Amino acid sequence: MKIPPTFAACCCLLVLPAALQADDSNEAVGWRGDGSGRFVEAEPPTNWSPDSDNIVWRVDVGRGYSSPVLCKVAGGDERIFLTAAPSDVICIEAGSGKILWRQTIDYAVALGEEEATRIENTHQQFEEQRRAVSREYEELRKNDPDSPRLEPLKESRQQIEDRRREFERQYPPEKRGGAGNAAATVVCDGQRVYALFGTGIATALTLDGERLWARHLEGPLQGFGHSASPIFAAGRLIVHIQSLTALDPQTGETQWRVDVPAKFGTPAVADIGGEEVLITPHGAFVAADDGRVLARDQFTMSENSPVVHDGVLYVHESGKVKAFQLPNSTVTPFEPEPLWETSGARDQRMASALYHEGLLYAGGRGGIMDVIDAETGKTVYRKRLDIGQLFSSPTLAGDLIFLGGKDGRTLVLRPGSEYDEVAVNESERYSTTPIFDDKRMYLRTDKYLYCIGK
Repeated sequence: MKIPPTFAACCCLLVLPAALQADDSNEAVGWRGDGSGRFVEAEPPTNWSPDSDNIVWRVDVGRGYSSPVLCKVAGGDERIFLTAAPSDVICIEAGSGKILWRQTIDYAVALGEEEATRIENTHQQFEEQRRAVSREYEELRKNDPDSPRLEPLKESRQQIEDRRREFERQYPPEKRGGAGNAAATVVCDGQRVYALFGTGIATALTLDGERLWARHLEGPLQGFGHSASPIFAAGRLIVHIQSLTALDPQTGETQWRVDVPAKFGTPAVADIGGEEVLITPHGAFVAADDGRVLARDQFTMSENSPVVHDGVLYVHESGKVKAFQLPNSTVTPFEPEPLWETSGARDQRMASALYHEGLLYAGGRGGIMDVIDAETGKTVYRKRLDIGQLFSSPTLAGDLIFLGGKDGRTLVLRPGSEYDEVAVNESERYSTTPIFDDKRMYLRTDKYLYCIGK
């Protein structure tokens, strides 16, 4: 399914209850923290505006749909990592908002200057050929609409376009529209930060910005940019571009690769019988250790990501919501047990769901939020939110839920079986998902990264 060029990684679009303590923990932190979107120890402000005292700092990071990631490094320092167009990894000092370093990871870095020049020249040649044939076709059509040369020119233009698209599938342009190439959120294991770009380039850097490795793996098949974020499972760096691929975090070498369809959403990780299993938005279950495919095509999502809580898998598709009981082990036959299926707002699901205290909170692109009983599948309430399109995923901070609209309005709710609005705040447009730490909220808008705090 195609999505509009304004697609953002959930988005993008693409998903640790508290920020990672890198000096005494080996757990990785990435999109939505640990993927759940829950920051239960945070106490952020509930009110802010661009001119309020609650804006601690603001820094221009440039365009990109990736969400920020906060990593606490040895010595207690806190750093924020994100990507920006066209192919940059940025490190920001969390206390001051100072940009500590910015590294470009492009074709020249991953493949060498000569190959990068060839790729750029090929893109330009296709564009020049397309324009020349189109211009000739349009001029001839106006001057001689019955010319027998029109059909060959039309076929030639289509052939050029087909070759251009095939080349771009392997080597996407470094500058592109839609979600661009900086839609996937980075992941940090406390020692290194790992990024994946829409060009198909994966990289690892030290927390001080030293590049350790960079590889061009493959170009994504989806249009409008790649947003499935890299994640960690079974000690491997997992990326999903075309194939689901496990990389050695130390070297970037491929450890296994399996052919399961990629979507815009990020795979989830579940512990099944003591083994970490990847659950892709297309409904594949894959053992993270060795790439064994346990099941395929159990469901189909697109832009958002599955959610796992206490052995139950929750899946939000357009028009329906499903729950599965995960098996107790990975032995065959591996069969997730359907628990319930219920109707949901028929809408594109850019935002991934949030689980909290027995309820699922899930919003569609059009701004309708479904609140569902996670045990029974019964709809608790459905509400059209007055904050515009929902690209950002709902996030729990302390005992409050934050939902962001694409136009820049952020709704703060008390969770529960009734709609209980706390505040609505104004900012610039954004499609990313915020993160929280202690009394601070880090929000990436279309251009800036904000630190909002008491």
